[in-house]
Amino acid sequence: MRGIIAVTTDFGNKDHYNGVIKGVILSINPEVTIVDLASDADSFSVTDAAFLLYASASYFPRETVFLTVVDPGVGTKRGAVAVQCSNHFFVGPDNGVLYPAASQEGIIRAVRLENSRGTFDGRDIFAPAAARISLAKSINGLGEDCQLTEKFEFGDAVIDDGVINSKIIHVDKFGDAVTNIKSKQLEGVNSIKYMGKIIPRAVAFSACKGICFIDGSSGFIEIVADRHNASDELNLSAGKNLRLVLQ
Repeated sequence: MRGIIAVTTDFGNKDHYNGVIKGVILSINPEVTIVDLASDADSFSVTDAAFLLYASASYFPRETVFLTVVDPGVGTKRGAVAVQCSNHFFVGPDNGVLYPAASQEGIIRAVRLENSRGTFDGRDIFAPAAARISLAKSINGLGEDCQLTEKFEFGDAVIDDGVINSKIIHVDKFGDAVTNIKSKQLEGVNSIKYMGKIIPRAVAFSACKGICFIDGSSGFIEIVADRHNASDELNLSAGKNLRLVLQ
């Protein structure tokens, strides 16, 4: 085995796009292990894909290359970058999607990849760069040094006078909504109110009757339901602002 590449896209599985990316990678490094981190991130959502990457990277071996193609700006002047961090490498558009995970780990160096302004940069720019990094364990020779220009952040939930101003950063397939509220911010809080609905704390999904909030596995508060869809019921989606009231 020569390296690991973890791929995140919003392409889904209906079309050939993910397969083509893998084909390009394997043409350059046929011994690499390719992991599908997520192939169905929310379409065009930098927020959603940034969370998936942020919540996952620390669980992978050193020198894993994270290839992320969620790129609503494809064909524009947005940059294409490869980033070397303390333990891993990140490759993708310079639209902020890489920044939360890369900055959490510690950015050592970034380089600007050639931007073709075509229609399939995942195939033509990002996949070849990721494959070459998996072979060399280095970003040397891939482009000129640069700084990331889009430093997207999840933002801090703010508690003021019993009100939490926050937002949703991810909704999973079960309808569980991840907020940007750090679990430690709600220590000792047993219930919150949203749109007139009281939402109690639960210690686990099985203990949730109706809609609850829990300390999620990624360190953020999640609004959940046991075996039904909390986000559908409350009309929650990634990027939506929330005004919650402490009870």
